[in-house]
Amino acid sequence: MTLQIDAPAARYLATGTVGLRLRVTRSEARLKLSQNREPAVVELIVRHLEGEGAYSSEAFATEIRRANSVAP
Repeated sequence: MTLQIDAPAARYLATGTVGLRLRVTRSEARLKLSQNREPAVVELIVRHLEGEGAYSSEAFATEIRRANSVAP
């Protein structure tokens, strides 16, 4: 919506809009590495990642093996 299309509605929404600025002091991240999958499924995922193609990633395959304690 722009002011040119519906000025009264835009002004109404703007009255409830508040801007603020935050300084990031900490960031946390977690990886989902198929820990809840059956070992056969994890192995299949790893094989696909180690192969050729759009989804191949040796580093990601290594991390999934490590997280799931799957031998190379």
